[in-house]
Amino acid sequence: PFGVSFAPALFQRTMDQLLSGIEGVVCYLDDILVTAPTPELHLQRLKQVLERLEAVGIKTERRKCAWFQSSITYLGHVIDRFGIHPIADKIEAIQGMPAPQNTTELRSFLGSITYYGRFIPNLHAECALLHRLLRKNVRWNWTEEDNKVFLRLKTILCSNDTLVHYDPKLPIYVCTDASNRGAGAVLSHKFTDGTLRPIAYASRTWTDTEGRYSTIDKEALAIIFAVSKFNSYLYGRHFFLVTDHKPLQYIFSENRTTPKIASNRLLRWATILNSYNYTIQYQCGKENAPADALSRLPIAMTSRSAEEEAGEPKRSQLLHLRLHHLCVTRKTLKSGTSADPVLRKVCDYTNGRWPEKKHLAAELIPYFEK
Repeated sequence: PFGVSFAPALFQRTMDQLLSGIEGVVCYLDDILVTAPTPELHLQRLKQVLERLEAVGIKTERRKCAWFQSSITYLGHVIDRFGIHPIADKIEAIQGMPAPQNTTELRSFLGSITYYGRFIPNLHAECALLHRLLRKNVRWNWTEEDNKVFLRLKTILCSNDTLVHYDPKLPIYVCTDASNRGAGAVLSHKFTDGTLRPIAYASRTWTDTEGRYSTIDKEALAIIFAVSKFNSYLYGRHFFLVTDHKPLQYIFSENRTTPKIASNRLLRWATILNSYNYTIQYQCGKENAPADALSRLPIAMTSRSAEEEAGEPKRSQLLHLRLHHLCVTRKTLKSGTSADPVLRKVCDYTNGRWPEKKHLAAELIPYFEK
C-alpha cells in the first residue's frame, strides 16, 4: 500500500473484511497476528488465514514470517503469555545518551528535562547541581557526582511518570531536530490540556557522509529517520510532523508539490513522505527541547532496526518509479511536443502565422490568447 497517503486506510479496510470472523486474528496493514491457546487451535486458525489469502491471490514472504512464537514484537510492544510489555528501544535513545561534554550540550539536555517538568516531582532540586555549570565564569568540570545526577535524570525521563502508552484515539506528534552530531526525534501524544507526553524516543549519529550534508539536508534526514523509526505507529494514521527548520515546512508540505529544482536527495525524501498522512508544523528550536537534546547527544548508530529494513524494498521500488521520470531533457521535451497533435499545431502556427480566433479549435484558443 505504499505510495498514496490514503492507500493504507483502503488496504486496512480490505484486510479487515478479508479476515473477519476468524477468532484470535488481528491485522495491522500487512502485519497479521494469529494467536491461540493451544498448538492444535493455532494450526486451525493459521490454515483459515492462509486459505483466505490464497483465495484472493495474496502471497506471504517466507523470510518475514515467524511461526509458533512464544514471544513476538508487534507494533512497538513485546507480546507473550504474560501480557503486553513496552519494547526496550522506545527508551534506548535516552538510556544510551552520552554525558554532556560542554555547556551547550548540558543546556540542551536540561531543556528537555524542563520541557516535561510538570510531570517530574522536585525537578528544581534534581537539576540544581547541574545548573551550576551553566553560570558565568564557572569553569567546566564534570564530576562523578554530576554524572550520578545525569543518570538519575535519564531514569526519570524513561519512567512511567513521564512516558505514556500509545493510544490510537489521541493525536500523534513527531518532533524532530538535527545537529552537527546527529538526529533526534520524539513520538508524543497531545492531551486535552495541550500537553505533549512522550511515547518513545529515538536518536542516531551521522555517518561521515551525512555529517557533510547541508543544514537543510540534515534536518530533512532527521524527519526521514523519525518516520522510519516510528513507522508502525504512523503509517496509515494522520500525525503532526514538527520541525524547527522553516524551509522544510514548505518543501515537505502535504499540500505542495516539491519543486523540481530541489536536490535529488530532497526529492527522494519527499517521495517517501508522500506515503504518509501528515500535517507539517514549524516550531522554534527553544520549544523543541527534547528532540534538540537527543540530536546533540545521540546514541551511536550500529544498524537499522528491523522495522526500517522491512519498509525499504517497498520504498526502493517506489523511488525507482518516481526518479525514473524526474529528468526532462530538451530531447525528451522536443519528442513529446512533436507527438502531441495540439502542441504540434501550436508550433506550426507560432513559426508561421496564427489564423483568426474564430477559425481555431477550442483546444487551441488558450495558446492563441497567450
